[in-house]
Amino acid sequence: MSKTADFTFPISCGLIGLGRVGIKHLRAIKSLKTFRLVLVITRRPERAKAIVTRVLGSVAAEKVEFLTSIEAIKTWPRIFAIATPSGEHYFAAKAALINHCHLILEKPMALKLAECRELCELAKQNQCHIVMCHIYRYFPLMADLQQNIVAEKYGRLLHINCQLAWGHDAAYYRQAWRGTWQNDGGALMNQGIHACDLAVWLSGSRPVSVQAYTSKFVHTDLEAEDTACMQGHCLNGTTFQIWSSTATNPKAPTAQINLYFTHGEISVSLKNGRPWLKITGTANGAPKRRNYVGALIKKVLSPSKCKFKERLGIVLHPHQGIYADMADLCREDNGAAAQVLQQAIAGDKDGYNAVELVIAAYLSSRNHNLPVALPLDPAAAEPYNNEPTVYNK
Repeated sequence: MSKTADFTFPISCGLIGLGRVGIKHLRAIKSLKTFRLVLVITRRPERAKAIVTRVLGSVAAEKVEFLTSIEAIKTWPRIFAIATPSGEHYFAAKAALINHCHLILEKPMALKLAECRELCELAKQNQCHIVMCHIYRYFPLMADLQQNIVAEKYGRLLHINCQLAWGHDAAYYRQAWRGTWQNDGGALMNQGIHACDLAVWLSGSRPVSVQAYTSKFVHTDLEAEDTACMQGHCLNGTTFQIWSSTATNPKAPTAQINLYFTHGEISVSLKNGRPWLKITGTANGAPKRRNYVGALIKKVLSPSKCKFKERLGIVLHPHQGIYADMADLCREDNGAAAQVLQQAIAGDKDGYNAVELVIAAYLSSRNHNLPVALPLDPAAAEPYNNEPTVYNK
């Protein structure tokens, strides 16, 4: 058993980073009632306390310890959530794993592949869970869809096309760390990594080759790209193309994935927060749109230990699904007799694989857009920073 097993509910939880993503973590903690916030690490304690009070209430906020550094932690919580800038993920995650904390970790796992590998090894050594915030996996119906795709309910998967038009204005990049190679990466590492993870997960295979192009159209003062396009193929023959950009209209964020099979097509999209699913030309007996909608309604209405509001929140808000995933893992650990930990919907290996695919794309862009073979050697995957092509008017 893990040294962090035998959980008592609600589970003590710490959080580092309280920007707009960190607030989503607070709302998930409040909604599920499974976790108890006991610690917040922040550079501005007074501001953080005001935010926690607003989201969780004054009574809960009074029970939270506010510290300005990880080094100041005397008693580590059972769960540690990391929502800092990307360049700080590795150091915070390593400290938490050394102290036998389970992790809820925002993407990317880290900015260097060797660091990702070290975190995976630490998690295995200390029998700690890492739940990655690869939010697309936690969207409604995605788990059912992935299972049916891998089971070839629509025939063999031929091609995956992902488009992520997630525009940001200049104010978004005003924070000094954004768009830098040392602390953030570009549209591919920061936004497109979600599409990279989803494509690999849905394929049921692993990428073996990738070719990529990076460029800057609008945010030309960044070190990294504001637009990237990659293409490649997986071990099972499935091809994929991923396009990600922050140069598009910030007021109309859109994510779409199109899947092409031997017996049909599936399109899943998210536009201005509204999800859409379209299934066409499927073989007889293959699940259709109404089947997924019915399964979703059944999931929300089915009796369980969670209240209706909690079940609805898990379905509609990915971070609540992420925290529910961690809660389930903790419950399974309590009842487990074996030494093997249960797997998260998006775990440490998934975090590693997503970063590996992004870095392979950057290496291709750096090396005259030539194909790059995977898996990568972590020690040879540096440096991957490049100067994206600038396209001015």
